Amino acid sequence: MPPWQPFWFGGAAVAVAGVAALIWLLLIALGGGDIDAFLGDFRHDIPRAAIPAGLLLIGGAFLFTGELLRRAVWEQREMKLLSGGTNAVRIPRMRVGLVVVWALVPLAVWIALIPVSVLVVHDDRRSHDDLWFLATLYGFLAAGILGVFVTSLIKRMAYRLFPDAGAAGGGELRFWRVASVQWRVESWFAFIGFGTAGILPLVVVPDGPVIPSLFWLPATIAGACVAIAIGLALASPRSGFDYGVAESVV
Repeated sequence: MPPWQPFWFGGAAVAVAGVAALIWLLLIALGGGDIDAFLGDFRHDIPRAAIPAGLLLIGGAFLFTGELLRRAVWEQREMKLLSGGTNAVRIPRMRVGLVVVWALVPLAVWIALIPVSVLVVHDDRRSHDDLWFLATLYGFLAAGILGVFVTSLIKRMAYRLFPDAGAAGGGELRFWRVASVQWRVESWFAFIGFGTAGILPLVVVPDGPVIPSLFWLPATIAGACVAIAIGLALASPRSGFDYGVAESVV
């Protein structure tokens, strides 16, 4: 396996650049400026609001890979028809306290983007269109990442509460292996559910991104996705695999 250091430190540098770009855009928008002027004449075909997200995505991918190379035990298997899982990793459990500390990071970002923006900006939406757009986009992402952390803690709890849940039939074991060990579907539903719930406070913004008369729609989506995520996380031990095991899809 390649060394983890280039992935880890390179990813951290790109992620820091993404955070700096987001802060810069927020300051421009908060001052009533135009974020489309960010970076001057450089590549106007690239939406300026998407630059921090792109940098954070790239940096996160490198950090994730570096952390897997640093901490995980890798195993390669011969692929069987429709089973997938040619690559598997076993990751030691991180202490619960450390997971909670990391979960506070997206929580703090969400608070800064949504509640603080709502409290600080008192005029109508038209003079701060860019601010509300950034708050909606990155508030959704921050809340979604927080949801992944929360679901991970619930999944860990499920493995302690139901240690014998993997004693199921072959078909059921195969389903939960694909759903929980390979695709991590509970994390996807948690991301969508918590992310949608995270932007619901913007309903108080005049002419904002959340229309009061349609508030029930995103609220229903958020509630349903969170409920599904919790249910899937609680049922994940039925895969028969340990908590720290993950498999590739193919």
